[in-house]
Amino acid sequence: MLVAEHSSATRSVGTLALAVLLIGPGLGPFGCDGITGIDDLSFERGVDSMCGPDAPCPDGTFCDLAQSSCQPQRPLGTTCTRIEECQSGRCVHGLCCNGPCNASCLACDLPGSEGYCDVVPPGEDPHNQCRGTTACNAKGRCEGRCLWSWADGDSGTDVATHVATDALGEIYVLGTFEGTVEGPLTSEGGSDVFLTKLSADGERRWSQSFGSLGHDQAAGLAVDPQGNVVLAANFVGPVVIDAIEYPVDGADAAILELDGDGNLQWLAFLGYPNNSAAFTTATALAVDGQGHVIVTGHFT
Repeated sequence: MLVAEHSSATRSVGTLALAVLLIGPGLGPFGCDGITGIDDLSFERGVDSMCGPDAPCPDGTFCDLAQSSCQPQRPLGTTCTRIEECQSGRCVHGLCCNGPCNASCLACDLPGSEGYCDVVPPGEDPHNQCRGTTACNAKGRCEGRCLWSWADGDSGTDVATHVATDALGEIYVLGTFEGTVEGPLTSEGGSDVFLTKLSADGERRWSQSFGSLGHDQAAGLAVDPQGNVVLAANFVGPVVIDAIEYPVDGADAAILELDGDGNLQWLAFLGYPNNSAAFTTATALAVDGQGHVIVTGHFT
């Protein structure tokens, strides 16, 4: 008599199971006490189970690529690199977050509220969402941000009328003042012209003034390709420039060029000499790519 013998062995290896069946002769594929095939074997998967492209992790876990094993999904506020790692399904600013947090002036990693999408404090922009010289305001919107400020003047009327910058980002400010301003500079008459140079960070480099006994005007400002500053001004009466007094009858326009250290390079007057009834006024100034100076104005 032919006796059928069988034995079976299973071994759980992470996400895989190995089954070995020995079936006696004549029993066929449906022998072994009703075992019908490998599909009836039970596979259990969970934390620390092996994972990969063809072996996904069960719900509540994610595949840790460094360990090639399933690990529990992480709570809010813990570090992450992929959304699969988070219970919330959102990884924002390197943390598991409670929301998408994808609008400007919102962040999920603000101190004290890590893991919760919150409004960025006014004046800040930790993730450069506003870009450039802007930041978040109290309403959670991007707006202009003051990098620095500069002010000058006293109780008189002091007005900045023109601004120009050079290739290094340094700033020239032209205007008029009454009384005394930083320098110190003191006006000769009703109002004098001032020129101030500031660094790119807003620190004053130097200041100069030009004026007559009348009410003088600032008319134009530009920087030439060599970094010299050129200005136009209108003077009423004799004016002292670089310690030299120049006669002015009526009103004359003057064009001055100074180097980056404030040294006078040249000057030119536009007007009618010895004619107190003549008025020549500059209204605008520009410098072209070759350093030529262009001035517009009117005269009587």
